[in-house]
Amino acid sequence: MAKEIIPSDKFKEITYNKENPLRDETIIRLNKMIEIVMNVAKGIYSEQVQLSDKNDEIDALGIGINMMIDDIKKNVERIKKEKINLDKQEKRRTIELKEERNKFHATAESISDGILVIDFKGNILIVNSAFERLFGIKKEQVTGRHVLDCLEDVKILDLITRKLTTGHEYYTEELIITDRVTNTEKILNGRISSVFNQAGKKLGAVIVLRNITKEKEAERIKNEFVSNVSHEIRTPLSSIKGFVDTLLMVKVSESERKKFLNIIKQESNRLNQLITDLLDLSRIESGRVELKFEPVDVFQKLEAVKSEILGKISRKKLSFEIKVPASLPLIKADKNALFQILINLVSNAIKFTEKEGKICVKAELCNKKECVKFSVRDTGYGIEKQYLTKIWEKFYRIETSSHKIPGTGLGLPIVKDLVEKHNGKIWVNSKPGKGSVFYFTIPVFTERKK
Repeated sequence: MAKEIIPSDKFKEITYNKENPLRDETIIRLNKMIEIVMNVAKGIYSEQVQLSDKNDEIDALGIGINMMIDDIKKNVERIKKEKINLDKQEKRRTIELKEERNKFHATAESISDGILVIDFKGNILIVNSAFERLFGIKKEQVTGRHVLDCLEDVKILDLITRKLTTGHEYYTEELIITDRVTNTEKILNGRISSVFNQAGKKLGAVIVLRNITKEKEAERIKNEFVSNVSHEIRTPLSSIKGFVDTLLMVKVSESERKKFLNIIKQESNRLNQLITDLLDLSRIESGRVELKFEPVDVFQKLEAVKSEILGKISRKKLSFEIKVPASLPLIKADKNALFQILINLVSNAIKFTEKEGKICVKAELCNKKECVKFSVRDTGYGIEKQYLTKIWEKFYRIETSSHKIPGTGLGLPIVKDLVEKHNGKIWVNSKPGKGSVFYFTIPVFTERKK
């Protein structure tokens, strides 16, 4: 059975009892040793046992106590230094972790992809601003809560639930969601993968949602473009082939032969125009067209356009008017590109205006006098409101049962690109049966100050 240890305060009380008759020198020396040891127990190491010249057992005990005090002092100092170093290391690790966390948050905030980090239980740890915007949530309201309690979108919840339940390390799939801010449909590439620590223990998962709506739209436009090009090329080729086969295989009259040859010529011209427009559009959109900007006289350029289309105007007995004030300043433009813009717009006005109609081309200084505003007005068929944005799309042509106008559907996209290359703007106003007005702006030429 272990001996009961007398508490230090009781021991001290017994030792220092004033009524104790033992007052000889030995007891005094022992009492002093006890006092020193008690101080050591309290963390006071400044005093050591004073040795006598007797060199007896009590002195030997004093030497042992002094050696013990020295060892304790050294160990305490060593422990203090180690604690200071540990505190410094811990502080440094805390600062490094904070810096890494701040870096991660800063990186996550700068990324346009939506990012959500959850622990292995499904509680939300990190949400970036892009994710907030996509789902209309606030990080302050959802951090620490379970993801199933915070998100309402069924598809993203299904993706996360499968990850949490199956334990697969990686998932990716396309999601279609409704943006809560813009109320528009967005296509997202959802990727979810596990997060592990250095020991290989699974900590949670990170969900990255990339908005691929524009990429999908670009892919759709590309596929539609290829389909339209194929169709537009096949149509005149089929017509040409059909009439050539007829001429080769069937005996026809001279009048029919001329009629067929005229159709073949028209379809060949149409095919040639299509290829020319495609090449022009490709060069403009790829930046391979180098525009030479220089001062251009608007009136002279409009007169050149009038000379070019005079025959078409005469055949349809159209009224053609040019309005340019004498004080109109020079504009900063590429002469050939400006000519192409005007020719395309005026040619469209001629095509969509019935005989004896009116076309007016006007140029005037804008309110701020920084640009010249052009307008091409006709009294043609006009454009219904729902088509006003579509006319700038490649291959789009307005066709009704009563009006089927030939063309490639590339003229207006080319015009729009060229106007924008001049740092200008283009728009249209139109009413069915009343005609259309196409407007565009070109900057005024200003000489550089030396």
